[in-house]
Amino acid sequence: MLRFAISFILAFVLIVVEAMIVMKLKNYAGIDLSNIQLLVGVYAMNFFLVFAILTDVKRWIENQEESDTQIEG
Repeated sequence: MLRFAISFILAFVLIVVEAMIVMKLKNYAGIDLSNIQLLVGVYAMNFFLVFAILTDVKRWIENQEESDTQIEG
C-alpha cells in the first residue's frame, strides 16, 4: 500500500520534472496537453514506472535481509 501511495505522488512529480526539462530544452514558456487523455496516459506510464522501480527495490531489500540472516546463522 505504501508503494502505491508513493507511486501515486511521484508520478505527478515526474510529470512536472519532465515538463520542465522539455521547456528548458525547447525554450517553451509552457506545455499544452490538448486533452485529458494525454495527461492520463503520461501519468499512467509514470505511475507504473515508479511502482515497478519501488517493487524492485523492495525485493532487493528483502533479498539482502535474507542473505544477511543466512550468513549470521
